[in-house]
Amino acid sequence: LLQSNSELTTLHMEALEVVGGALRLTTSPKVLSLDLGSLQTVGATASTMDQGSLKLQGLTALNTLNVSSLEVIRGSLHLGALPFIEELSFDSLTKVAEVHLSDHSSLVSLNFPVLSVVDPCWAAGQGCDVGDATSPGWFTLSNLSSLVMVKAPLLSVVKGVLQVDQNTALKTLDLDGVEQLAAMYVEDNPVLDEVSLGSLEVVGGDTPSDDEVLVVADNVKLAKLDLAALSNVQGALAIRGNALAAGVDLAQLESAYRVDFSDNQSLHLDLSSLTPTPTPPMLVIESNDGLEHIFFHSSMGQTCWSDAFPNPAGVWGKIQNNPLLPQCAAELGVGCGVPGPCAGTPSAPCPF
Repeated sequence: LLQSNSELTTLHMEALEVVGGALRLTTSPKVLSLDLGSLQTVGATASTMDQGSLKLQGLTALNTLNVSSLEVIRGSLHLGALPFIEELSFDSLTKVAEVHLSDHSSLVSLNFPVLSVVDPCWAAGQGCDVGDATSPGWFTLSNLSSLVMVKAPLLSVVKGVLQVDQNTALKTLDLDGVEQLAAMYVEDNPVLDEVSLGSLEVVGGDTPSDDEVLVVADNVKLAKLDLAALSNVQGALAIRGNALAAGVDLAQLESAYRVDFSDNQSLHLDLSSLTPTPTPPMLVIESNDGLEHIFFHSSMGQTCWSDAFPNPAGVWGKIQNNPLLPQCAAELGVGCGVPGPCAGTPSAPCPF
């Protein structure tokens, strides 16, 4: 542990191969370069995630960082406030308990070419102790103002949360190999154009809840969202305030506690596999200026939907303020008679 070293300018660690516990270097504003080119393992003998972490933070003059041989971090990888680092490539890193990168103003590209597992318990055969970590298993990229590209082509297991937010230059997020997440938050990335999670099948824990566990929100230029394999959301799914002009394909989604689709510019929304069994979902589909079509499964029913008067399938919620959809009632889509309050028997099935 080296911290608050205001006069330290040079640190030679080229021969270091294994760290049994944590390696932390913080608040050393004069260190220009750090060569960890022989380091292979951090946390080799650590019993908790915190004891096996690699933390570099507040190295405000650092412009070169070599971690090319690093294979395993039993704890967290925490890199914060390294304002002159432009590229980071963890060429050999395969497993880590969690990843936190934040507040790097010059970082343009981030590459994890062989990373496959982000899991706080990956190294423990009989369970584990995550120590004092506040967000075990998270993969966080936050406030990276120059980051344009993220690559992690082999990443398949993220036991915690994927959080990508406030990255003002990020255009593409490609994590196509990830199959399951505890939660996902992709928010406030103003030039993000494409999010690819084409293998993601399940989001949420073992027990369903009403928490928002999958949120894609306020990415105002987002054109493509690939969630083509998503089948189960153990909580609420919220897609709000994005562009997505071509539409959103959730055709494999079979169950979710709630689907909130609001303030997008999408042409269509495909919910054709979502069914009311075992638990009817709540649907909130509102204020989508370009939405013309919603594709529902036939078992969802074709009659009245509202908080007070659910349809026969038990589905409830509201579909409102979507000006290009056939409007069947003032509050939500019911039988297509004269618009009015949702009451009585609908006159005919809605066309969408």
